[in-house]
Amino acid sequence: MNVTSVGSNLSPSGVQTSQSPNSQIGQQQFLQLLVAQLQYQNPMQPMDNQQFLAEMAQFQTLSEMTSIEQSLKTMTQVAEVTEGSALLGKTVTVTDPGSNQPVTGIVRSVQLQNGQAVLQIGNGTYPISALTSIG
Repeated sequence: MNVTSVGSNLSPSGVQTSQSPNSQIGQQQFLQLLVAQLQYQNPMQPMDNQQFLAEMAQFQTLSEMTSIEQSLKTMTQVAEVTEGSALLGKTVTVTDPGSNQPVTGIVRSVQLQNGQAVLQIGNGTYPISALTSIG
């Protein structure tokens, strides 16, 4: 009898599989699998109630984790914009992501672009993560 560790990346057939974040199923796929499982179950041996409740609990946990992830993203964006707004009118130095050269200037505005706070310095915009010094 083959026994693999809990953290192993072997499939039931013993073939090694790769575990990547993209291979995880989403909420919609989980619901589709659950519905298919209920639809095609053997009427003489229906799904165990405990197993059904466990799967529903897993779905609820997945849903809550997705909600928490979205809340954390929103909080991070708000924190970045708040941090950027404190820099308005101040002289800062950022590293230009394109040229990897330092750019010094006065922060004229803070914007949210593609979910990331950016500082407008002169005619350019730079992600707040490129900030290297203030003053």
